[in-house]
This record gives sequence, structure tokens and C-alpha cells, in this order.
Amino acid sequence: MTVTSVLTLPGRPESARAAREFTASCLPGCPSVYEAMVCVDELAANAIQHSRSGLPGGTFTVRVTTEPGRWLRVEVEDAGPVLRAVPADPDPADVDEHGRGLVLVDTLADEVGGGIGRWWFRMTWGPAAAASVPVPRPPAPAVAGLFAVPQGGSR
Repeated sequence: MTVTSVLTLPGRPESARAAREFTASCLPGCPSVYEAMVCVDELAANAIQHSRSGLPGGTFTVRVTTEPGRWLRVEVEDAGPVLRAVPADPDPADVDEHGRGLVLVDTLADEVGGGIGRWWFRMTWGPAAAASVPVPRPPAPAVAGLFAVPQGGSR
């Protein structure tokens, strides 16, 4: 049985922790819970730092869809990009300190996707599941935008 749980959080730095805790609460007994928590933390931090979700009054949404014992998918939707001037000659120290979050997510997850306003990852429930169960390709959201209609059951 597929279960979907959704939580909308304020676009503030402390919400990354709430996103991790919410994700963990949706994955009882999941051997991949810590990897999923790291990935959602990176996606939440990106939503807060690099989108309109991080502006005053902004929010972002975390959606966790699972088939317990088989696979999990986590999506973070934000309010879209903030238009900022990009420096012509970026400081190399800034590049060294940033930009590794999606690489980390890509390394830990079986598949990563998304783009402007929506990033997601999926992974098998755990190592034993990876050997025997293919993870289905997730369907597109029913409604585009910040507050998509949840698919399946909800918490």
C-alpha cells in the first residue's frame, strides 16, 4: 500500500530540521532513513537559501511517498527562484563552500530529478529491497505549484 504524507513549513533555517524529523517519522523501520534525512535536509536548505520560500512569509512543502518495505520518494517544492544579480567574477571561496548538496543527494539516492521549484529523490527502502524490488518511476504531480494534490493515502 502506497502512503503519502505532506508537510508545509516556513522558509526559515530551523525548518530544515523539521523536514528531517518529518521524513524520519514517515519511515519507521526503514534501513535507508538516515540517507533520506540527509537528502531532504539538502533539498530543504536549497529551498530556503535559493528560492522565494526563504523570503519573509515564504514556505516550502515536503512530500514523502512510500511503499513500506519496498521504496520511498521524497519531494521538496519551493516558491520558485529569487531573481538575483550573478557576479561576473564569482569568489572561488564561495564556489568551494557551496554547490555540493545536489551531488550528495545524487550519490545517496537511486534517482534524483526536478528543476525550478521542485526537486525529488527516490530510493529503495533498504539494501535487501534493492536486490529484489525495482523502484517504480514516480508519477508527475497532479497539480503544478507549491501545493500539489497528494496522491494515494495521506497522514
